[in-house]
Amino acid sequence: MTVNEEVDLLRAACCIAGLDGDIQPAEMQLLEKLCTDAGVGEASFQAMLDLAKSDNNFYMKQLGWTRTDPQRTIKVLIKVAKASGDVTQIERIILGHFAEKIGLDREKVQAVLQE
Repeated sequence: MTVNEEVDLLRAACCIAGLDGDIQPAEMQLLEKLCTDAGVGEASFQAMLDLAKSDNNFYMKQLGWTRTDPQRTIKVLIKVAKASGDVTQIERIILGHFAEKIGLDREKVQAVLQE
């Protein structure tokens, strides 16, 4: 993945983790790894987290770059969603939205969620 794609994936993962307004330690651990992989600084990372927790529409602006490896992208996002326990209905909806943006269909996402 390119640097832009890694940053895009991090922002999308922040959206998944922040949907409920609270980021759990297991989610944060995954996000911090993605942050390191993308080379994002602390201030930018914190801004992403704040937007993800406070802006209900932040997710709509994500995954504009991520096209190289859609399977990896969706698996990372599902891993973040599962990190806090059960995947909620809103997380499933947003994951489906993200899947469509990167060229996957919702049924494939649902199949991966069942794994």
